[in-house]
Amino acid sequence: MLSARIRTSLANYGRRTVIEEAGGQWRLDGDQLLGAASFLLEVLAPYTGRPLIAYLQKGPLYYAFLACSFLNRLDFCPVDIDNPIQRVFDIADQLSGSVIVCDGDEALARLRKHTERCLKVEISFPGVERKQAKDVPGRDASYYIATSGSTGVPKLVQVPHDRTIAFLDWAIPFYEIDDSSRWGQFSSIGFDLSLVDFLAVICGGGTLISLSAQMDRIRPAKAAARGSLTHWHSVPSMIPYFLREPEDIGPSTCRLFTFCGELFIQADADRLAARYPRARIINTYGPTEATLFCSFFEYSRDSAGPTEASLPIGQPIPGWNFVLIPEDGAFRLVILSDNISSGYINLRSLQFTTVALFGREMRAFDTGDYFRRVGTQLYFSHRKDTMVKVNGHRIDLGEIEAAAKRSGLVNPVAMVVDNMIALAAEGSADANPHARIELAQYLPRASLPAEVRFVPAHPRTVSGKLDRRAIRVAFGAIHGR
Repeated sequence: MLSARIRTSLANYGRRTVIEEAGGQWRLDGDQLLGAASFLLEVLAPYTGRPLIAYLQKGPLYYAFLACSFLNRLDFCPVDIDNPIQRVFDIADQLSGSVIVCDGDEALARLRKHTERCLKVEISFPGVERKQAKDVPGRDASYYIATSGSTGVPKLVQVPHDRTIAFLDWAIPFYEIDDSSRWGQFSSIGFDLSLVDFLAVICGGGTLISLSAQMDRIRPAKAAARGSLTHWHSVPSMIPYFLREPEDIGPSTCRLFTFCGELFIQADADRLAARYPRARIINTYGPTEATLFCSFFEYSRDSAGPTEASLPIGQPIPGWNFVLIPEDGAFRLVILSDNISSGYINLRSLQFTTVALFGREMRAFDTGDYFRRVGTQLYFSHRKDTMVKVNGHRIDLGEIEAAAKRSGLVNPVAMVVDNMIALAAEGSADANPHARIELAQYLPRASLPAEVRFVPAHPRTVSGKLDRRAIRVAFGAIHGR
């Protein structure tokens, strides 16, 4: 079980650092993390039979909460602190009997205006002592990751803890994680890549470097040099931030860069390789529904496709299989694996099914992603639905439109313009002066439109439907794009 694996690994750390803040403001050793997890279990004991929503800062308490949840097989859902309160409640309402855990008086006051199912937790880390703990019997606990939902309410993907084990069996040796590894964690807590970081590093015996300060996130090369990072993990759109630093910033200790969450442009890979010629560069792919990620491609100047703008997604990780369905001049990707998530909470989706493979039933997930095959490699082509990737975040434009309708806008149409979310609606700006403020009640920051424009009436097709293509063209023309 995953819980026993984490417990054994943390016991082996002892007084060695497991997690530290990139600027050196705090650090947790193995004994402290085990002690904090034991303390939290006592505090959370009345609620351990319920799903726990971690509405926490990315700091020591959050990591103690993660350790407690995995060690004691608790159901939990991490939610970024910059999410609006209404979205937190939309998530809580889907998890029966859930309790929201926060770490500040201000957050607690905001929560208690709407619900009593919340509590504030505090820990004095220097005083936390390690306690003897026993392995927890086989309760099939899950974590939940909130993704966009076209109804305006986030969908919750349910992933049993132990379905991450096959991933860890591959990741730790592939990434060469050991006690010399210093792995930089860029992702926010609501992004399941942050669980990749936490689980792989702890089970591999490395040190996780938490990048929570804004300066560390916008000047990653400087953070990597100062923190002596050996591993970097983020979305590929961070690469230009690495490259804009002067080359004399200091010798880099980074020996591996791994990227996931959005299209990885080959030109960026070439430039990164030129700056860090001895480092491995990995492109990975996989939706949350398939559990963490499920394929990898290791870049080299010889293996990348010279005619392609992006890197391929590579081959499946052991334990995952790909099925390609020819459709509309491309291939729709279906993932087969026993490690696929249990589906969405309170939502039956045809994307999840089972298929017979090699004489037995196996879970399947239809990604909705389309790929082109060039030789033996797969390159992303398109999606047919309203899901888009912007700055590493998977965003459903339908969710934005549903939230806009919820806030009172008429016929809102969401779109991507110059790699930003924009929204056009019918009406007058004078009549809707606080449109973005209203939207912020329902949408996370990553989904909030950078611009909202109002028009008297949208163009329509001959059948009377909104002409979305014409609306996008008109929006770009007005703004000189």
